[in-house]
Amino acid sequence: MIRALFFDLGNVLVKFDHRIAAQAIASRAKASPEELFRLFFDSPLVVAHDEGKISTEVFYEEVRKILQMDLSYERFLEIWNGIFSENEEVTALAKELLPRHPCFLISNTNRPHFEHCLQYYPFLGEFRNRILSYEVGVLKPHPAIYRRGLELCGAPPEEVLYIDDRSDLIEAARPLGFQVHRFTGAQPLARELKRRALLATGQRRA
Repeated sequence: MIRALFFDLGNVLVKFDHRIAAQAIASRAKASPEELFRLFFDSPLVVAHDEGKISTEVFYEEVRKILQMDLSYERFLEIWNGIFSENEEVTALAKELLPRHPCFLISNTNRPHFEHCLQYYPFLGEFRNRILSYEVGVLKPHPAIYRRGLELCGAPPEEVLYIDDRSDLIEAARPLGFQVHRFTGAQPLARELKRRALLATGQRRA
């Protein structure tokens, strides 16, 4: 029995690409788009920001110094947040699930990214609750972020279906007892939800 669903945010419910920001900033910084992408994707600075260890203002100032970047804070935020687009097929699935099942967001993200997504994709506000790295203070796959999700949903891990596009995060959750689905597209997800009787077979073609 599945009593709750945990949805990853990036590249599941919404698409994102750090290369968009890297390309936009490159002309105003002393770094190539490739160097910018590496900084934005998985640097210690980004990790500290995503874990809520530094504020967005401090993050901006450090990026500005490192890249010798000629951008105002406001313009930087516009570019930093302009990497998302809605995954409309998955949005449709989520809207079918939300009235029927407790659904939770669980994401490695930072405050400006999440607040931007919440503003432009308001269906995210319909989730039962959210487990966000910058609020919890750790990134997936740290067990603490999954434990926080279990506290919020009130179900044991074997009764939670965790959906994420990253295989390393899926594999980290499996030993904790979660039921898991690695997201590869809306149609495979719809089939999995129907197989588990979480989505009625007549509601959506897969």
